[in-house]
Amino acid sequence: RPADNLIIMFCGNPCNNHFMGSGDCGDNLNILTLNGQEDAEAFAAWGDVTKVTGAEMWFWYYPVNYNTYVTDSPNVFNIWYDFKYVIEECNVTGIYYEGSSTGYLFENLKSHLAAVFMWSMVENEDGSISYMSYDEFIECLQEYLMIHFGKGWEYVYEYLCMQDEAGNV
Repeated sequence: RPADNLIIMFCGNPCNNHFMGSGDCGDNLNILTLNGQEDAEAFAAWGDVTKVTGAEMWFWYYPVNYNTYVTDSPNVFNIWYDFKYVIEECNVTGIYYEGSSTGYLFENLKSHLAAVFMWSMVENEDGSISYMSYDEFIECLQEYLMIHFGKGWEYVYEYLCMQDEAGNV
């Protein structure tokens, strides 16, 4: 068991289409040949271990599609849900976000959203972690699109929503 002065960093590769812990992956496998639910359950088990021992649990998060750069990963909205899962179910107190190149796949947007979420994290007196609401996350996303794309940002947002919906099958 890890000592209380250690930080355990779980390097996960959740499903790009479904939220961590949602159970929606079916029989699909990730790049590590695990089902997204199996990966989430393994992570939660490590979180249980760190709760008992006092070690810290951090998450190394890869929200990219390394299998194909032809199309974007439909996972912009997943960031909030994945972070919520790892904080609430896996005893996470730190997140290391690693994206892909900033030239495509909405990577700049995803990096911005992850950073804003992480900056919103606050440890409460009881040791629990508070963070931005989903509505605040969406407001941040829309503000970024307005600044980056100007007029017509709503069409980009609509595209992201359609992409997310298409990925959830």
